[in-house]
Amino acid sequence: MKREGEEHKRTRNYVISIIDKRIAGRSGLRRLFDDHTGGSNLKLYCQVADVKTHLSSPDILLLDDDNRLVESIIEVKDQDVSPKNILGILASTSICNRFLDKDGAPYEIKETQLYVVINDKVLSKIGSGKEDQMALIGERMPVNPSTISKYVICSEKKFEKKFAIRERH
Repeated sequence: MKREGEEHKRTRNYVISIIDKRIAGRSGLRRLFDDHTGGSNLKLYCQVADVKTHLSSPDILLLDDDNRLVESIIEVKDQDVSPKNILGILASTSICNRFLDKDGAPYEIKETQLYVVINDKVLSKIGSGKEDQMALIGERMPVNPSTISKYVICSEKKFEKKFAIRERH
């Protein structure tokens, strides 16, 4: 079992605090997170007919319980932010279409927002070129619009400005 580092935990908790403020008082929205201790493992699947394949395990999910939809998927990165790794997150997540909660109840991944939040210290390391790489990926990488409506790659500081909860009917 992979243990969560202190920087990852700090960034995750910062992101959770922003989400919690935005969903306070809104019925039907629920946030789940993986604390990397083995007690809460969020698994996203691609399910075709009776076959389901586990493809992604994000850090945080925002669920719309009323419509049984995954509203937002959030991946926190505090290391290994190579373009290959970030593209892998975008690609594997964009082909997922289902999340099963702890009781096995399905939530559809449909027009979901995906956020990749990168620890500020990692992203702004002088001479790394990471900010330019992430901007290029954001410009050029398409996703499956039926599952992921948009994706955002940003620093933890920019997450507060970029995170949005859409109105669903």
